[in-house]
Amino acid sequence: SDELLQLVEQSILAWSENPRQSKEQIQEAFRAMHSFKGNCGFFGYEHLERLSHQTENVFEFLCTNPKPAHLETDRILLQVVDKLHEAIAGLGEDGNGEVPGLEEDLRELEQIITPDAHEELGLLGQILVEDGVVSPDVIAKAVATQQKPLGELLVDMGVTDPTVIEKALSKQKQMTASKPVRQEGKSVSVQRQDIRVDLKKLDQLVDLIGELVIAENMLVHNPDLNGMELENFTKSAQQMGKIIRELQEVAMYIRMVPVTALFRRMFRLVHDLSGKSGKKVHLQISGEDTELDKTVIETITDPLVHILRNSVDHGIEPPEDRLEAGKPEQGTVHLSARHEEGEVWITIQDDGRGLNREKILAKARSNGLIEGDGSDLSDKAVFGLIFQPGFSTAEKITDISGRGVGMDVVKQNLSKIKGKIDVASVDGEGTTLTLRIPLTLGIIEGMMIRVGRAKCIIPLLAIREIFRPEPGKVTRTPDGLELVKVRDDLLPVRRLHNVLDITPDSTELSEGILVVLEYQDSLQCLYVDEILGQQQTVIKGLSDYIGSVKAISGCTILGDGEVCLILDIRHIVEEE
Repeated sequence: SDELLQLVEQSILAWSENPRQSKEQIQEAFRAMHSFKGNCGFFGYEHLERLSHQTENVFEFLCTNPKPAHLETDRILLQVVDKLHEAIAGLGEDGNGEVPGLEEDLRELEQIITPDAHEELGLLGQILVEDGVVSPDVIAKAVATQQKPLGELLVDMGVTDPTVIEKALSKQKQMTASKPVRQEGKSVSVQRQDIRVDLKKLDQLVDLIGELVIAENMLVHNPDLNGMELENFTKSAQQMGKIIRELQEVAMYIRMVPVTALFRRMFRLVHDLSGKSGKKVHLQISGEDTELDKTVIETITDPLVHILRNSVDHGIEPPEDRLEAGKPEQGTVHLSARHEEGEVWITIQDDGRGLNREKILAKARSNGLIEGDGSDLSDKAVFGLIFQPGFSTAEKITDISGRGVGMDVVKQNLSKIKGKIDVASVDGEGTTLTLRIPLTLGIIEGMMIRVGRAKCIIPLLAIREIFRPEPGKVTRTPDGLELVKVRDDLLPVRRLHNVLDITPDSTELSEGILVVLEYQDSLQCLYVDEILGQQQTVIKGLSDYIGSVKAISGCTILGDGEVCLILDIRHIVEEE
């Protein structure tokens, strides 16, 4: 509201300088005041609504009458804007939105639109008429062709002399001295608790903090300091590190906004979709306070819309089918968000008919997406086929879905933000889709490891424990799979030197280190040569000419300027 009123004020000032040439300024003020009035009415502030409505009427009048008969139009309008400013500022201090002297303000505004004969003369004209200097007709004639101040015009017309005008102006000055006037710099404004900043500037800030972290690593881990004991330097470095961590934390959360607005927009979508499809659908939301980066929210809006469309059109059954299946007549879609494993998980769950494995396989065979009958494929692999371009099991295309484009859009948009999507479904009971979105804005806590001559970073959140295995705890299966016993569990072992195709220090598990990686519900041991230590890691994307590399999610720059790869834990754990 404060911004709208500032816009109105600026428009009035621009218009008052040249009424006949500034029609667009009044139209802009008219639109802003209309929005302000609507807000006042919505929140039930009667005084503000009445005053802004009358002001809106004045702007509408000025659009067709740029030079009104009332000579103090701009003063009255600016005075009203000041009063609206004060009332809005008062609301921030537990005010009730009442405007003192409301009726008088409304009358003054009305006089601009329909001035009576007395008001039309203006204050100086009234004084001259009351003093018997000139008649009202003469004043009206002068006002109609006014190119100069009224007093000069009357002197030029020969109806009076300068001394009489000086006397009348003196009287006018005395009369207006008691009137409330708008004093520059004295108006009350709302104390804003936020500020709008271009996202590019925030991106630049985050990038600079990333470079600051790299510079700190280069300073603290400088090879020139090896073997030196510098107590004061160490204290200063620790203090600098603390400040940089706090700065990084603040910068990371500057761009974070709750998903509340995004989730609440989906109520209208589901309402309209249920009406079009003839189904009864109720949307439940939870975790709406979960925060995400603003650009990420914009990126996942389209995927969320497509998934909800599919849930209502394909997932939820018609009321008669649900009743026949022993379900409530009204279907339910649950939209939720939560923090999980260093990511934000947005889950869309419906209690509909679920995904039909055989139907998906039949469509995939007809499209040539799989070889054989697909009976050897896991449910996860089969359900993943719905994200193929043009894939749809819909028997007919509707204005809601059926063209096979939506889920492809979901996958493409998520790939832009390094996100993933998981699908789980039980035939006849419903489907759950989980969007997994990286929470980090580019700086993570990482554990640096070494295998052969290569150094890599493992995100700290993915590490459950680190240990050196005993020879008796290692088992090899007939098909060559290595397992190691960790307390009561047998966990598979993945050798990082095989993944990266390099030569390790040793191939004996008991001579190296095992890092237990945790990804969702899966655990796996990663065999490495050495643990080098924990450090702040700034994530840099791989160059475009390198493209996407399996098992690698990005890279970082170490203190000595060396480039170090960051491992993609999902690929390492899930890849067979």
